[in-house]
Amino acid sequence: MKKMTTIFATCLLIAGAMQVCSATTELGAIWFIGDSITQSNADGDGNGSPRKSLYGLLTANGYSFTYTGHHAKNEDGLPATGTNVIDNLYHYHSGISGSMIGDDYGTRAGMTERMLTHWTTGRTALVKPNIILIMLGTNDIGQEYDVANAPARLKALVQSIYDLPDVGTPSIFLANIPPSIGRSETQTANVIAFNAEVPGVVSDLQNEGKNVRFVDQYTSLNDDYANVMRSDNLHPNAAGNDVIAKNWLDAISDSLDINQWSGTLSDFHGFDQYDFTTNGLSCKVVVPETIAAGRPWIWRARFWGHQPGPDVALLEAGYHVAYVDVAGLFGSPTAVARFDAFYNFLTENHDFDTRVVLEGMSRGGLAIYNWAAQNPDKVHCVYADAPVCDFKSWPAGLYDGDENSGSWNTCKAAYGFASDAEAIAYGGNPVDNMLPLAQAGIPLLHVVGDADTTVPVAENTAIVESRYNAFGGWINVIHKPGIGHVHGLTDPTPIIDFILNSMNEVHNLEATEVDETSATLNGLLSLPGTNYDIQVYWGTTDGGTNAAAWDHTASLGPWTTGDSNLVSFSISSLTEGSTVYHTFSATNSVERLWDDALSFSTSNTVVSSVMIDGVFSTTDADYVSFVSATDLVNAGSTTLASGPTYSEPPRFGPAANNDGSVGAAGASSDITFWIDSSAGKTYTITYALDTSSNTLGYDITSLQTIHGWKSNSGNQKNQNYTVEVHPVGSSEFTNIATVAYLPFGAADTAGSSKVTVTDTDGILASGVDAIRFTYTVPASGGIQPSPTIREIDVFGVPTEETTVDVPVFSSNMSVSNGTFYTQFTGSIGAQYQVEYSDNLTTNSWLIVSNITSLAASPVDLAVPATNSNGFYRVIGLP
Repeated sequence: MKKMTTIFATCLLIAGAMQVCSATTELGAIWFIGDSITQSNADGDGNGSPRKSLYGLLTANGYSFTYTGHHAKNEDGLPATGTNVIDNLYHYHSGISGSMIGDDYGTRAGMTERMLTHWTTGRTALVKPNIILIMLGTNDIGQEYDVANAPARLKALVQSIYDLPDVGTPSIFLANIPPSIGRSETQTANVIAFNAEVPGVVSDLQNEGKNVRFVDQYTSLNDDYANVMRSDNLHPNAAGNDVIAKNWLDAISDSLDINQWSGTLSDFHGFDQYDFTTNGLSCKVVVPETIAAGRPWIWRARFWGHQPGPDVALLEAGYHVAYVDVAGLFGSPTAVARFDAFYNFLTENHDFDTRVVLEGMSRGGLAIYNWAAQNPDKVHCVYADAPVCDFKSWPAGLYDGDENSGSWNTCKAAYGFASDAEAIAYGGNPVDNMLPLAQAGIPLLHVVGDADTTVPVAENTAIVESRYNAFGGWINVIHKPGIGHVHGLTDPTPIIDFILNSMNEVHNLEATEVDETSATLNGLLSLPGTNYDIQVYWGTTDGGTNAAAWDHTASLGPWTTGDSNLVSFSISSLTEGSTVYHTFSATNSVERLWDDALSFSTSNTVVSSVMIDGVFSTTDADYVSFVSATDLVNAGSTTLASGPTYSEPPRFGPAANNDGSVGAAGASSDITFWIDSSAGKTYTITYALDTSSNTLGYDITSLQTIHGWKSNSGNQKNQNYTVEVHPVGSSEFTNIATVAYLPFGAADTAGSSKVTVTDTDGILASGVDAIRFTYTVPASGGIQPSPTIREIDVFGVPTEETTVDVPVFSSNMSVSNGTFYTQFTGSIGAQYQVEYSDNLTTNSWLIVSNITSLAASPVDLAVPATNSNGFYRVIGLP
């Protein structure tokens, strides 16, 4: 998933050498990049600009800084106390009136094209920036130049900065552009559309590890348009300059303040832990070495530091770990209120992600679930370990579990219950409040010991699981047979994978019902709020997060909390033997969410991006060194069961095309071709591979053919041949390549071509037991209409059986509303199937669904369930 979030730098690099912590007021050099608004030659104030306004604000707030840039036009009255470019010349910048985002356009300067020049000119050549403020795109929109690709060109601009020599690690603040109301409806709409994509550009760059932050320079200007914009509906006036400067100041200040922590510093498994008090609450925060995009965090309730494996792994992934003391409160309203205060402190003062990962062990389950039920829009996922989900089970011990009378009295006091009867009648335990979480699409993971008598599974997790499934929620339970009230896993990887995967709000699932021309696309939504519109995109290339780059799109309409989390869309009119990419997206007024695209093949064989390449020569001898005498279809190869076999006997041959030799020029004994004047007639050469000892067939890694071409004119026009493979057990051949007349750069001249067919992932086809070449007589007919075949080589290896270590899933863990859900990790490109059994002792499994080619791993899987009672598993296929 790609989400519009922000990232902040803990430290700034000063003057390209010294690194200072965020608590400092020393900012280093600031570089403005923009157009006439940054240059300020049309704002109606000869001594004003956003740069001058920001200079005043930074100075008033006690910051030390300098400006840098490649030129000093429009000095705006800023102080220039020095006598050379190294001194305090604050007016330097790279605001170019009329400039565009990318390359030069007519008389307009292209910022990306000129970036290296600006980097080595003027003050920028000597003083490298620590902070870069970019606001660019107004002229691209105004000129209506390549509007659809403007966001992509903006991203390329930022990437070009990171490619500059000795750039260091500057903090880049990337802004959208001011409004242009009253110019034209088209341009106004284009500004809005462009601005909507800028946060996504920032998010993409953050996901690549870039230190980029989004700044909104549109909303505040648009809200007070009449007072802050000039009559040209393009440039801000003096008041507008102040607004822009204030937005820059707030962004810079926020990026510094959010990283400051107070309190007692200690070590938490190699990371800095801060213990402090806020709002009278005892709190802990552990800071990662590198903060991940969006400032994600995991919130542990109770038992700080116990079984820290997941916490440490998430710290390494850039998460903060947070804790607030709620001991003795048992998830009561007082505990929830403490959670509210701590959440507000972290999200408002330190800009933590507004959605959190909740972690609750034992009685911590009461705290996390009771808070989550009141704040489902603030939760990414829940990891609960042997959690108490009903205080009547523990500490009351009213059922089969152990009683703890002391804790039960403390629990009643925390809730203000006057008697046992009042407590027992209470209907606000986690087992009673699963619906809000299910409606919000929050995934749950429970880890339990099946022999737990303190917090019995049947009285806690099993009830949550049953009700969550009934509400259409997603829950997975990891059982530990024979284990009591013991937390964690020996290998915490499943917990870590669950948390990291559950951060995605839009999950693409494997396509189902795939045939030669149609398929059903599937997705899983985990969205916190309402008013999302759901789109689906597909095509023969991966358009990524650029909606305009996809071949096809369709709207599934609005989605709101309570709708099904599973979405499907059927597509048709696909090309047989093609690879189709697909993705879902969710959009509302503030963000667009994506997941990485998946793909499938409309053929029966794993076929990806086929590449055809080759060389041309008029001398057959040039190819002697290329031929193989040991490939799969060579006449002497042990892998060749029979072949070649021909649909009709060739004029020359019949075995010369797989004898390991191109022969002498003009030697009919070493070539194969037919003579026929029947237009459109086809001939085939088929090689059957030996599967007597290798029953799984062969993985084809590449093909090599050497063909003589007479010409591509007259009766020889449109010569071609196709390459097809036959998978083991299939009733059909599948096309993997079509090779037309290819002299590879040569003129239309008689000669020979060595053609190589490969695939981007190294495998053209898997599990193959036969290869067929088909030659077609051009529609015009004629004498000797098809190419002369000098050699055919097929390279590959025996297909090996593949397996995946996936546990057997009990149906009452992950079957809901007729659908089986799970997450598993497998090998990209490998094939898997979901199987069902009603009795494990018989070892009899029924196939539920096939995955023809795993496109991503780990994967969220949703397939039709055979039964609501029994067992499911995912296994690897040959």
